[in-house]
Amino acid sequence: MNYTDMRRMAGAGMIVVGVGILAACSGEAPAAPEVQTPLFGQQPPGGPQPTTSTVTYEAIKVCKVYSGQVGPDVIVDVVIDQGNNGGADQSFQTTIGDGDCSLVWIVGGNIEDKITLTEQVPAGYTASHVSALLGSDKVTVTTGASVPGNSVSETARNIGTVTGVVVTFTNTFVPSTGCTLTQGFWKTHTGLGAQADAWPALPGGTLALGSVNYTKAQLISIFNTAPKGNGLITLAHQLIAAKLNILNGADPTAISATIAAADALIGALVVPPVGSGFLAPSAVSALVTALDDFNTGDTGPGHCDDLEVIDD
Repeated sequence: MNYTDMRRMAGAGMIVVGVGILAACSGEAPAAPEVQTPLFGQQPPGGPQPTTSTVTYEAIKVCKVYSGQVGPDVIVDVVIDQGNNGGADQSFQTTIGDGDCSLVWIVGGNIEDKITLTEQVPAGYTASHVSALLGSDKVTVTTGASVPGNSVSETARNIGTVTGVVVTFTNTFVPSTGCTLTQGFWKTHTGLGAQADAWPALPGGTLALGSVNYTKAQLISIFNTAPKGNGLITLAHQLIAAKLNILNGADPTAISATIAAADALIGALVVPPVGSGFLAPSAVSALVTALDDFNTGDTGPGHCDDLEVIDD
């Protein structure tokens, strides 16, 4: 009996196949046991279905996650090779946003369908994916490398035991080079919190403030220290940001003289909390203003659009 004959018999009600329940994703309720799935692979009734709550008999689900900065909803192209017969039998699209999932294909019976999912990656983001194969006794996870496009092919199968695949597309924000970002942006994009690490590599692993070199961990601790009347800390915040912007590709022409003057003023003072250096706010006021103007885009190459972060 071939694949086509089985589909025809199923449509006539001549075949009944028992189907178990595919494990639901984290935060989702299990499928109700009385719900029946189609005997063979098909698109969910009514097209791709959101799966933010209860999931029933999912076989192929696609999820979307942003890292660094949330971007727009994306379109995922879905191509179905039913029965792995070597050709595309169906193709359609589903739109999905940050933190959401969509059920795009379900299977039942003794069948294998190859599903290819391709995300239309938004500009300004790298792309990667993780595929989690859910089986009756294990979960196998495969990670795809960051690539300009995001495409993955997986097989949905129900042969004796129920299995399925959850594909999660991740897009990580990449700040544009040639423009500047505020010290507040650099403070919150260290990789230690919810936001992805956006810092450029530090030459030799350190960055100089005055004549003293600081590691990334020390620079982060300085960012996380409130000035409380210490002008040295305020100056350090803006100076770190300016130097990170330059390492990230911003043209330094408009700020080079100010950076040199700031480094000369700081000299061998060690910025708190790494050390106990101090400068009066009045002594750094003009330098802080000039550095802030550069970081916010009032001078120099301009601020990277739509990335405003509140400063101190």
